[in-house]
Amino acid sequence: STASAHLIVSSVQVLTSAAAVESWGHFPRERRRLLSLLEETRPRGALLLSGDVHYAELAGAPRAALPPGAELLEVTSSGLTHACGLGAVGGP
Repeated sequence: STASAHLIVSSVQVLTSAAAVESWGHFPRERRRLLSLLEETRPRGALLLSGDVHYAELAGAPRAALPPGAELLEVTSSGLTHACGLGAVGGP
């Protein structure tokens, strides 16, 4: 595509490694396939939008989770009135 921005929307998080939440991490083969496709096509301005975790988060993909040279951000937003302590989902 020649678009300047590409929004990839998922009902669950793609980049999280927290096992306590529903995410693409529970489907490793499919997750690798999606990330490889994004690396292959390198859409300009790619941004993942996700939800369904009852808190908001901005996450960058760990280098180990992506093919070499790839960079990707994910914005997660569920209800804007929800809050979550870091310990609730295995955060640092």
